[in-house]
Amino acid sequence: MVIAITELKLKSIWHLPMFLFHALRSGAQAQKAKGNRMFEVKNESWHTHRTLSVWKSEKSLRQYVMSDAHLKAMKNTSKLARSATSTHWYSEYPPSWEEAVKILQQKNSALA
Repeated sequence: MVIAITELKLKSIWHLPMFLFHALRSGAQAQKAKGNRMFEVKNESWHTHRTLSVWKSEKSLRQYVMSDAHLKAMKNTSKLARSATSTHWYSEYPPSWEEAVKILQQKNSALA
């Protein structure tokens, strides 16, 4: 399985409606996507939003990322977000949210 986590931090509360428009469409697309095993969303506040998903393969993850609603959302990310990070890895089991966030934070620390 391929695990993917994303984190997006909005620039302003005024960007929330447009973000939600794209997030709802992308989430619906993910849940229907071929190869998707799990898709969850967690919002810490109006500005911090995360997704955690499990995919059958890296190919199915990439097909989702590069198509339809998700692709349109990515094209708007720089307008809406002050930061956007993601990572993915292989695992035999889905991680807890806490584990996944820790992995994402470790990736961000390594890039800083």
